Amino acid sequence: MDSVVKGDLKKKLKYLDLDLDKIQDELISYEPLNYTITRLNNDKDHRVFKHVPINKIDILFTPCLRSDSLKDKYNKALPLFKYIVPSQEEDDLERYTIFLKMLNKVTIPEIENVASVQKELENNEPFRVTYQKDHMWQIYYSDSTDRYFMLVCTKEETYAEFFYLLKKKIDYLKNKSKVTPCIYVPINSVSYTENYLSRDQIIDIENYLWLFTKNWALVFDVFDSDNCLTTQIVGDTFVYDDVKSTYKIVISSKEEALKFYKLLKALFIMQTEVKDHFKFDTKIDSNNSLELYLGQVRLTYDMLTEFIKNEVESAKQEIDLQNERITTVEKELGNVKIAVRKNEEEYLSKQREISTYLEYKKTFFGKVKYFFKPKKKAAEKEEKTKKKIEKEVEDFVDANKDKFIDNKTIEVDFKEKNFYTIEDLVYIYTCLEKGEKIYQDLFQDLKAKKLLLENISSKVKNASLYIEEIDKHRRSIFDFWKYANKDEKLSLEMGDENKTSDTSNSLKKSFNIEYDLESLGQKVDQMQRKKLSREEMDSLFVAKSEVLPIMNLLRNGNMDQIAIENCLSDLIEQYNGSKYHLDNETFDIFGNVTDDGRKLKYIGSKSHRENEKNLYRVLNVNQKIDVFDFTEKVQILTNYLDGAIPKGRAEYDFKLFKICQITEEINENYFDVFNLSVENALNEFDDDGEGALNLIKLNFKEDLPMLYYSNIIFFDNSNQTLPLGMDISTSVLIDCKRLEFTQINKTKFRTNNYFTESNNLILPKAKDVFVYEYDVDIKKSK
Repeated sequence: MDSVVKGDLKKKLKYLDLDLDKIQDELISYEPLNYTITRLNNDKDHRVFKHVPINKIDILFTPCLRSDSLKDKYNKALPLFKYIVPSQEEDDLERYTIFLKMLNKVTIPEIENVASVQKELENNEPFRVTYQKDHMWQIYYSDSTDRYFMLVCTKEETYAEFFYLLKKKIDYLKNKSKVTPCIYVPINSVSYTENYLSRDQIIDIENYLWLFTKNWALVFDVFDSDNCLTTQIVGDTFVYDDVKSTYKIVISSKEEALKFYKLLKALFIMQTEVKDHFKFDTKIDSNNSLELYLGQVRLTYDMLTEFIKNEVESAKQEIDLQNERITTVEKELGNVKIAVRKNEEEYLSKQREISTYLEYKKTFFGKVKYFFKPKKKAAEKEEKTKKKIEKEVEDFVDANKDKFIDNKTIEVDFKEKNFYTIEDLVYIYTCLEKGEKIYQDLFQDLKAKKLLLENISSKVKNASLYIEEIDKHRRSIFDFWKYANKDEKLSLEMGDENKTSDTSNSLKKSFNIEYDLESLGQKVDQMQRKKLSREEMDSLFVAKSEVLPIMNLLRNGNMDQIAIENCLSDLIEQYNGSKYHLDNETFDIFGNVTDDGRKLKYIGSKSHRENEKNLYRVLNVNQKIDVFDFTEKVQILTNYLDGAIPKGRAEYDFKLFKICQITEEINENYFDVFNLSVENALNEFDDDGEGALNLIKLNFKEDLPMLYYSNIIFFDNSNQTLPLGMDISTSVLIDCKRLEFTQINKTKFRTNNYFTESNNLILPKAKDVFVYEYDVDIKKSK
């Protein structure tokens, strides 16, 4: 063995405590596993996680890849001793060589890393159940022999998990500890135990949770170190705008599982069957579990019965009010229909009279005959016609009485109960929606009939005026003759012309950071390259650093010497530790030039040959700088920034976000940096505290003054190769001194996706975030 195993391999074998000449019998012994591959277990899902005793895990080697089918991997598998026991036979020697190659590829730090993770998981499981590289554990369970086995795929490139398990087995066999060590691993190709939830119920839960969270959840059966089962559901949900948080639901009994399942199923039915009335929101609690809310009411299974009853009673009251509105609209509609009919009959009568006049005026004798018509007889005829119209309208009303008051009110077809079901809830809200549709249809009919009445009334008015004009000229035969010979244009069909002005606001395109950032970035980057001087760009660059508070102090005439000295001290300390500093150098001869113009660099997939700006060089930070020089430089940059602000403007109505400590708020005399993305604002925030945070949200109007952190702010474009865009940052700078802020809302959410802590694998850090929302406008000059 010494002739084959040399150098680094010996060191690794010693670390493993593996003597290839004296291998323990327990590592060599092997009994068939009798593992049967079926349709149910021939998949690659990791649904079950366990703390498995290492003495119950056999190790098999297979000349395959992890991605190969389980059938191929298992059929080609051989026990561990076939690879680690030296032999003179050609096949055994080849396998032995493969084992040594595997040992040569692995490093001791890789094995130690697996050991540290397993140490952390001895008494706990990860918050997300799965953990980094858990797919490397190719561990399966044979039901017939009640044993586990690990398939080591020899064609892979990483073997740290296998060697960790081998080391643990060797240590256990040598020390003969009374307590068998366990490892926390996924068991491949094992279905759910279904002790708490059936497979169909689990599928339903995944679908229900997707409706509420818009993200697919993962469901696991997890056995702790005492082999106690919990069903754990892990997923992500939106808690505020695009802000996500991870939740974990732990179910430890069948009763708890059924309660959770019934709650989700009930809310799912409500939201899908009664879409306009139920929309449930999600939050996470202090234990990172999922909560479901309707408005400000948190919903649980135990309160579901009372909640359904209250909603049914509320719907009943709404239906009663709705029926009153329907009855009122029906009555009004009936009155309008009668008025329309009366006006139509009157208009037809007047139209016939006008038609008679028009027919008579065509001939000489007709005109004379019409002029000498007895007016008294005409008045009697008009009175007779009026009575006839009233009689016809009365007959019309009697014949259509049922149509005018159609009694379209909604009747709820069940009696009062002590308890109501989801079926009752869906039924009554279906009735409510039906009533709402009836009301809206009636209301639209009423609007149409009112418009028709207005038009027909206008026609009657025009016809009456026309007839009055004719009668006015019948006082004299000569006047009538002259009037009748005129070529008058009759406009009986015209109603009053209603002049309506378009009061609708002009539509504005809303800003979507996912789709509009690229075009916005190119536009504002091009604008800032044209409008901003080099000094103004430098001042904007410095404002995104820890120097911004000093700029704000100087701008407001506050010469806080201690704050300035502390800021300069921190910058010098950072400068001394940077790659740009030489101990004996007091002046940097390169300025902002760090590379020659031929060196290619990339922003995403876009190449350029520009130098990135350096904060120390822009501020002239070096070994010899003093507080006076530093203050003077910052003051100059502050003045440039003040002059640059009016040169930029908001291209859209933006939502701007800033994360800050709970004690901070808007300072209306400061420059401030905000972000176009709430997610980026959270990700970029350097959180070093334990308490809650504030999120300031601004509704920033189009055309208000604003500068953007586009590409040109971070690079010197001396070679003119810098790509246009906002590829480095989605931040913007505003001048609060020029703006007015009106608080319109305050709310709160909790998230655990953006903060880290030392033990983030086991329990993530969740924080309360208080949201203060403001409308922003330009400050009115006094």
